[in-house]
Amino acid sequence: VLKMGTLVKKQLSDALTALLDGDEKLAKKVIKRDSKVNALEVKIDEVCTGIIAIRQPAATDLRFILSLIKTITDFERIGDEAEKLAVSTRNVKEKHISEQEYHYLRSMGDMVIEMLTRTIEVIQSLDIDKAFDVIKQDQKVNDEYEKFLNYLVDRMKDKPKTIKSGLSISWSARALERIGDHLVNINEYLIYLVNGKDVRYIDLEDLEEILNED
Repeated sequence: VLKMGTLVKKQLSDALTALLDGDEKLAKKVIKRDSKVNALEVKIDEVCTGIIAIRQPAATDLRFILSLIKTITDFERIGDEAEKLAVSTRNVKEKHISEQEYHYLRSMGDMVIEMLTRTIEVIQSLDIDKAFDVIKQDQKVNDEYEKFLNYLVDRMKDKPKTIKSGLSISWSARALERIGDHLVNINEYLIYLVNGKDVRYIDLEDLEEILNED
């Protein structure tokens, strides 16, 4: 799982670089490498399924296996979103991304890469306080995404010729926002693994209270 997370992080980092630099050669590498992410998901899923069938784990062991199965599903989806960024490279390059658009995408990209880096650390340490910090960080990604969309809408109103490029770039921003959501999911699974509590669909304030009780 750590190997898969590290590969997904490279995919995301390279895809963002390809998108912002207009590097089509690097984008093609990202697209081609996505099959490795998929293969790891299948391999890990098979191992986990085998453990459940043969060993019939219970309690903490079962939570561990279930959390890993859910985690690799979200890692695979992050890989898919990274591939979307890579696919967008040529289109965004042809639209001549503006300095402000570049700033927003870079800012969002840096945020989700940091979230992914810290998530991999949480998988290693099973530190639920750090998991909560990652979950909180997603709000910053959402705020930046909202500001970016508002900027694009205003720009498209003032300059209708930018509508096509604005829609294309918003698709890339949406991929980054979705990656943040997948990372929240993973950290919620890790909290479940550690304390046995399903914290999905709980707002941040209530989640903090639950963790403080422990």
